[in-house]
Amino acid sequence: MSGMVVFADDRSWIASNWIVRGLVDDAMPHLDELPLLREEFVDCSRSGLLHLDFTSLGASAGVAMTDLLARVVRARGEDGPQAFAEPEFFGVYLKKLHQLAALAAEVARAPWSAPTWPWTAAGGRFAFEHLVEGEPIHGLFTGTQVLGGEGEVLVAVTSLQTVPYPELGKMLALPIAGVAPLAYVGPVDGDDGRDCVVERVPAGGSVLGLAPLSDVDTASLGADLARTLATAHEQGARLELWHPALVYAERRAGRLRLAAVAPRSLIVHATASPVCVGMRTVDAWYGSAELARSSGPTSPASDVASLCATLFRLGSGVHPFGAGSLIDQLSRCLTGTLEPWRGAPALGELLRRGMSPDPDARPSAHDLADALAASS
Repeated sequence: MSGMVVFADDRSWIASNWIVRGLVDDAMPHLDELPLLREEFVDCSRSGLLHLDFTSLGASAGVAMTDLLARVVRARGEDGPQAFAEPEFFGVYLKKLHQLAALAAEVARAPWSAPTWPWTAAGGRFAFEHLVEGEPIHGLFTGTQVLGGEGEVLVAVTSLQTVPYPELGKMLALPIAGVAPLAYVGPVDGDDGRDCVVERVPAGGSVLGLAPLSDVDTASLGADLARTLATAHEQGARLELWHPALVYAERRAGRLRLAAVAPRSLIVHATASPVCVGMRTVDAWYGSAELARSSGPTSPASDVASLCATLFRLGSGVHPFGAGSLIDQLSRCLTGTLEPWRGAPALGELLRRGMSPDPDARPSAHDLADALAASS
């Protein structure tokens, strides 16, 4: 017997009843944070009819399902195969979830009508249209300031934030050397369902376009980033989820040095309480094993792991957890299964230690900065 998940345009995923039942059961703890999917999953759970129909939700169902599957895999990482009566079926279950995630990503990329194009924010002051990461309805864009000044900006389109904008702006201020200035927090013009976070960034694009970097440039830039992270930790702030597209660099005295990092586009933990902004749906995983495993509290060591994953990508030109799907990368992150490092062995070993699944095995941000500086 089989169950089914159906999206718009006759896209469907069919799996054995036990797999669909497992998905429904695993989804239940996460549905309060994903109200778009809640009613269908709850109805399925109550009726026992393993048929989930999201055809009326269009592309947004794909975005929400991708988010849900990432949460389910993280939670499953805590118990793994031992949660199954027959442990070998754990791999079968994950493989089917991988297939569903790929289908959800296709649905999420379906055409969607934006309120204006290019999008604008702050009454037309900022304009943005080039998608860097994620999906149009919930992703990261580059843009420009077109009123009241000029310059490039990085814009994270988000779901509506529950914290009032002035308070959210204070929590995301992050007055730390090396962190890009916050330009705006508020609604996307003409869209009642989307907020955005705008950061001012240097001209010329992120350093991702330069990858792979030399060992010297990786170490030099990495030392600057690690010092910025250490300062954030000293001030009680957390920069938990990094990404190469958020890093901007410039060459000074023959070395590649940090110009700015724009961390608010992903997940930022302020001193008092965590604030989640930006991309809930990302195309690649640069987080720590403990962040992949659970949505619960993490330590500053989680920030170090994410920074090292970002440096691994910039230095080697390949993603540390492979070129597979997000779910594949989450699984490899949990086990510490990394791609081969293509640079100096000592630098590669330092980055691997920084990405260890064991937080206690990682260096602090200060120690990482010192070790990278010595390598440059």
